[in-house]
Amino acid sequence: MTEEEYVVANSVHTIKTDRPIIISGITTSQRIVVASGVNANIIFNGVDIDVSGISACAFKIEDNSMGNVTITLADGKRNYLKS
Repeated sequence: MTEEEYVVANSVHTIKTDRPIIISGITTSQRIVVASGVNANIIFNGVDIDVSGISACAFKIEDNSMGNVTITLADGKRNYLKS
């Protein structure tokens, strides 16, 4: 993916594309944000994001966004988001 589609900065992974993106892994510091106006297609494939210890939001759609976000949970995988 290009920087116009996906950016990582300050522990925030910002999705800026409508191309399908698969996310997996475990973290206690990284967060996911969908940029405003993006029609995101996200597949959670064994995601475990627990940022409750840093008072942050594990997954956020930017405020006042007019985009549509579709989240698909991969079969047979457990997915956790804890803020």
